[in-house]
Amino acid sequence: YENLWDKLAQNICFDKNRVFAGGNSSGAWFSNEVGCKYAGDATHPIRGIMPNTGGLPEEPQFKPTCTTKGMSGFWVHGTGDTTNPFSGNIYAINRALTVNGCTPAGVTYQNAQYDPFTIGTNDNASCRKLRGCPETFPLIVCPPPLNAHGGHESVVNPGWVSSLRLF
Repeated sequence: YENLWDKLAQNICFDKNRVFAGGNSSGAWFSNEVGCKYAGDATHPIRGIMPNTGGLPEEPQFKPTCTTKGMSGFWVHGTGDTTNPFSGNIYAINRALTVNGCTPAGVTYQNAQYDPFTIGTNDNASCRKLRGCPETFPLIVCPPPLNAHGGHESVVNPGWVSSLRLF
């Protein structure tokens, strides 16, 4: 990630305070880990992540070293996915709620309050924006009740665009 960031910074002009990482499946796990490690980094900052069907490892031997800086997030993941369990995203979302300073203190995915988050014209996506988080670091979750491990393109494609419009 650092090498790619440096190469891009040498060759193109981009807003270094608006760098996002996203991916599907293994790429989603990677984007969760990149956000966890580089949110607020002085040299290679990540502003937010957009993972689809992949979480953040919570097993001690696989836990990445994470920053305590805030970041935005837009998570899409079928709640019944048996390939990549939804619990990995719950862990990532709960971590983001804490480092973002979302209120009330101690709020978790399980007891958070949400507002609907419309993504394009797709009203069936059940996307929700978590309440009590800083506007600079919104957290959005789209947990379709699906059992399959998949791309969820009907949610991801308009959802990523809608979430990036917040910036």
